[in-house]
Amino acid sequence: MRLTQTQDSGSRALIYAEAVRLMGAYDKSKDEDRLNIARAVWYLFHSALEEEHVQKRGMVFIVNYLGAQISVVDPKLMKLVMPSVSGCLPVRVGAIHVCNPPGFFEKVIYPIIRLFMSERMRKRIHLHHDSADANFLTKLNEKYGLSKDALPTELGGNVALDFMGWIDERKTVEINKNAVEEDA
Repeated sequence: MRLTQTQDSGSRALIYAEAVRLMGAYDKSKDEDRLNIARAVWYLFHSALEEEHVQKRGMVFIVNYLGAQISVVDPKLMKLVMPSVSGCLPVRVGAIHVCNPPGFFEKVIYPIIRLFMSERMRKRIHLHHDSADANFLTKLNEKYGLSKDALPTELGGNVALDFMGWIDERKTVEINKNAVEEDA
C-alpha cells in the first residue's frame, strides 16, 4: 500500500495497493505479522493526514487485484483494517476503486468487506474489471476524476511509485519532528 503523492480532481490523496504484494508481505499464520501490516496501514493513513487538504477532502483508495489468487484473502487482516477506515481513524474515504477483481472477489472478499462497512461506504466501492481495456483510463478520468497523471504506471498511468524513496522521506520527516519536540 503506497501513497501516490498525487490527487484526484477533488484534491483527495490517492492510495494505491496491490493485493498480491500486500497479502503476500507477511505470514498469515502469525498474528504479530498481521498486526504489523495493520500498523503500517495506520502509519500510511496518518502520514497522509499530515496534509490539511487530505483532512478536509479525504482519500481515494485504488486496489489492484491483477494476478491475485484466492490464497491472498485474509479475513482476519480485513477485519483488523476495515473498521479503521470506516470509523476509528479520521479518514474521509471518497471512493474505493477495485481494479481487475478476480472472480472470487465478488463471491468471497466483497461480502466479507461489506460486513465491516456502512451502507454509505459500500456505495463508494467501484469495480473496474479490465485495466487493459482502452477505455479504462478514459472512464477513470471522466467519471471519477482520476487522470493518467495521477495514476500509477501499474494501471497505465504516468506515476512511477518509489516506495523506498517515500520511506526515506518519511524517515527524514520523523527525525525532524523528533528534533523539534526535543528542542521544545
